[in-house]
Amino acid sequence: MVHARRAVYLPLLLALVVPFVQAHAAQIAFPDPTGWNVGDPGTTFQEWSAGTTAPNSSILAVDALVHLANPAVSGTPTFGKTGAFVASSGGLYSFSANYAISAKVPNHGGPGAGTWVLIQTASTVNPDYDPEGDLTGGSLLRDSLTILDDQGNVLATSDPNDVVRSLFDPNYPLFGGVGFEKLAWEVFLPGYTGDFQVQASVMVHASVQALRVDSAISAVPEPSSLVLLGLGLAGVASTSWSRRRRARSAR
Repeated sequence: MVHARRAVYLPLLLALVVPFVQAHAAQIAFPDPTGWNVGDPGTTFQEWSAGTTAPNSSILAVDALVHLANPAVSGTPTFGKTGAFVASSGGLYSFSANYAISAKVPNHGGPGAGTWVLIQTASTVNPDYDPEGDLTGGSLLRDSLTILDDQGNVLATSDPNDVVRSLFDPNYPLFGGVGFEKLAWEVFLPGYTGDFQVQASVMVHASVQALRVDSAISAVPEPSSLVLLGLGLAGVASTSWSRRRRARSAR
């Protein structure tokens, strides 16, 4: 059940001001959904993280990201990758071509108007891929996010304009100092409450460090959570700066 929207500003502000340390000891903190609480009936939570030892994350296993799942979910979420290897940082990387990541999520099923799905990623960026248009680089190909049902049928595809850069750090200490970003995308799946799979493509030379997928079966298709994140502190700052830069360039 999706409840009234709750402000994301406090957790987002905390995520912005928490200092980054070396990758093998760093905790990558994602904001929780604002339309429901983690662990509520009809919700799921799963996070795959590299190089962290925080209680709410998992350490990267040999050649595979391990998951942390809400115990209320029956079934085991799985993570997959194609065309990438595990780098010394613990994240995924490819130096020759774009690569793919995927996550299978066992949803609760049952009655409901549909399912809200919230996807968040944390990655270093490739400076040659610049979807923001502000010379800061990028990682996830924003038109590549896809959600499929348990039979492989497409349920939703991403609109690049709906993928929100929720954080950008130009001096993340990984690999001696690189650009780092968090992205978020939220979509409602009308009439669907079953298991689903998330797929996405990642730019070559961008290293995926973490992926989080939350879901909530809703009685009504009301707006819920990360739509607000685009109006949050980091989203507004990043968007405003990009627009001002483009406006000056157009003069």
